[in-house]
Amino acid sequence: MNTEETQRKPWQAIAIFTGIGLIVVSCVLSLATAAGLFAIDTFEFVGHSGLRSLAGLAVGGCVTAAIGFWDE
Repeated sequence: MNTEETQRKPWQAIAIFTGIGLIVVSCVLSLATAAGLFAIDTFEFVGHSGLRSLAGLAVGGCVTAAIGFWDE
């Protein structure tokens, strides 16, 4: 692990913020669905359940943020 202060490349910062943004959007939509503001059927996509779509959004955000944090 690199302990010295390093500057992130612009693409890394974009990937980190995009990934965290996707995670936040997924959490907000999940909470809104649990509160009854949306029906889970609203997020159905190509035959997949709405829960799977929201989870896929969060997983995509985690992977995108992890790629942004990747160091050589």
